[in-house]
Amino acid sequence: MRLKRHPEQVAEALLLEHQSLCLNPRGTLYRNRTLLSIIVANQHTETLRYFKAKLKEAEYALYRVRRIYSAPGRADRAVERLDAGSRGDMINRFEQIAPSLDVRVEHDICYGYVRERQPDRYPAHEEFFVVGLAVVESKTRYGFDWFEAKWRETLGETAQERLFD
Repeated sequence: MRLKRHPEQVAEALLLEHQSLCLNPRGTLYRNRTLLSIIVANQHTETLRYFKAKLKEAEYALYRVRRIYSAPGRADRAVERLDAGSRGDMINRFEQIAPSLDVRVEHDICYGYVRERQPDRYPAHEEFFVVGLAVVESKTRYGFDWFEAKWRETLGETAQERLFD
């Protein structure tokens, strides 16, 4: 199998998938499964060793991720890097805010939801905190002022619409 012949390169792909999953729990490399699940199922121990070593030596960050879904597959996103440091320090920061969040574990990653998106309802909002590799800076497509205005505007509409449901 090609994956077994290139453990260091596959470990790099695992890091990419891991970060993708941190910022989006639906962000797997394969449609219905993760690359990590394939590596574990096929017992690629050398690849896993490289991957775990890279995770251990990495710097981590606490992120706030928000999305505004306007239609299926259409979302505006804001990623905010709140702090960076060791994995332990960032987990401690996450745990400080966790009591006010709906914490769930998927893909061995803890997500702390402020609000979870309602499927098939638009606009829909998603907001969560997560600890991931410190490789992404704060960003949004049209700038944070634009995103904040749209966030407030669409949250207001959603709350008003629910009053009449």
